[in-house]
Amino acid sequence: MAGAVCGYALARLAGSYFLDMKMPSAAPVVASALVLLAAAVVASALPAARAARINVTEALRSEWLRAAKVLRQFRPSAAVWQM
Repeated sequence: MAGAVCGYALARLAGSYFLDMKMPSAAPVVASALVLLAAAVVASALPAARAARINVTEALRSEWLRAAKVLRQFRPSAAVWQM
């Protein structure tokens, strides 16, 4: 809401400097706001729906096992310490 008010004020200010500039009607402004709102909903709803299907316990367990496997690769062998 604050962005709309500031945008309107800036458009009026720019209109006072540029005499040929006219304020757009409400329809394009509302349409663009609805398009941006729809894009935001789709961008957040799809990952949220995917995350809702995942078993949290199973995901954490598999992540822990993968991290443990990676850490085992970097463990030095006993022969290195005996030198």
